[in-house]
Amino acid sequence: MKHMLTALLLVLAIPLGAQEAAKQEAPTRFAFFTLGLLVQKSTKAKKVFTELETLQKSLNEALQAKADEGQKVQKQLQGASLSDQGRDDLKKKLRDIEIDYKKLQEDSQDKFTKVQQKVMGDIYQMAGPIIGDLAKEQKLQVVFSGESAQSGQLIQWADEKWIQDFSVEVAKRLDASPTLPAASKPATNPPAKPLIAPAVKPLITPTIKPSAAPALKKP
Repeated sequence: MKHMLTALLLVLAIPLGAQEAAKQEAPTRFAFFTLGLLVQKSTKAKKVFTELETLQKSLNEALQAKADEGQKVQKQLQGASLSDQGRDDLKKKLRDIEIDYKKLQEDSQDKFTKVQQKVMGDIYQMAGPIIGDLAKEQKLQVVFSGESAQSGQLIQWADEKWIQDFSVEVAKRLDASPTLPAASKPATNPPAKPLIAPAVKPLITPTIKPSAAPALKKP
């Protein structure tokens, strides 16, 4: 009987021991990293990101100039004193402008995307090692994308300051680190998923009212 009671106590003690071990395990630790916030808070990251902003401004100005040209011809077409030949010539000119605009739009989007990828890669090459070191220092198991959290795709509610703390600390350490050479080699230990780029306004798509051609499509 004594042996039976001992065996029973041992069986009952196993789940209790497992529960105690689970209680003693360190809780999962994680943080959020927001690339857009890094660009806002870090002088170095902001300087790199300026290349994309400058390009975007230039591309938008070129698109706007071509759109203005089309709108000018459109107004000329509304003139009552035009001859049939003159009207036909203006319609052809407007169609040519619309074709040129669409080509410029496609080329601009392609160039913007390539520079955007380069800029994001350059920023990550600078910040990536700092993110890894800070995560190890804080004994984190995972670093989530702050962009997903801010857009409500990952969580329902969280302390906004707490979400930003990790990114702000990365920005401070990046600016305090020695000046790094321009990125030319692929970053080591890339994240499992590509970083989400900071929010930037899309290339503009001014409207040219067509007279004999389909409406322009947005990029």
